[in-house]
Amino acid sequence: MEPGTIIYHKTFEPDNISVNRLREFLGVKGIWVMLGKNDSDDTYEFLNVGRSKDIGKELLYDVSCLHFLSYDDSFGDIQYYNQFAEKVDLLYKSGYTQECVHPHIRKNYNTVVFMYVYEKSDSVIEKKIAWITKAKYWRGDSSFEHYEVDFYENNCKQYLGDKECFHTVEVLGDIMNELNSYRIGVTK
Repeated sequence: MEPGTIIYHKTFEPDNISVNRLREFLGVKGIWVMLGKNDSDDTYEFLNVGRSKDIGKELLYDVSCLHFLSYDDSFGDIQYYNQFAEKVDLLYKSGYTQECVHPHIRKNYNTVVFMYVYEKSDSVIEKKIAWITKAKYWRGDSSFEHYEVDFYENNCKQYLGDKECFHTVEVLGDIMNELNSYRIGVTK
């Protein structure tokens, strides 16, 4: 599989799946990014980054949560903080993070896209991509339990250097060029 390949692209209203390559990604290892877009916005926002030894299997479950679970504020009882110590307006239940996060994304974004960006399941590269894109829901291997003022700003230089984060993108085809500009080893 080629980095930059769109794995799944769905607009909810009107209901339209324009790309579905989940089957092709069964058994494929690597790193993916998830983006979301609202009708009122011309840009895609980076929502999550993940690494997997079987991207198709993992994303099949994520997509199922997007489609078949509705977000219910009363189900969750724990405030969600991302890996950048930022509070996300979401309550989740321990042991059911994906089952809360994906319906919350569905509620707040009309279009979602999963894109393949790296050929290996590498935690160091995943972390770099998450910091570069400031992926809103990303948690990595741990989570914060409270908000920390300026955590991202105080820690991002080790990943960004002198460059700015690119949290949004207008053209999906520009993602690989942007990631390559940070010299993290992704290619297209």
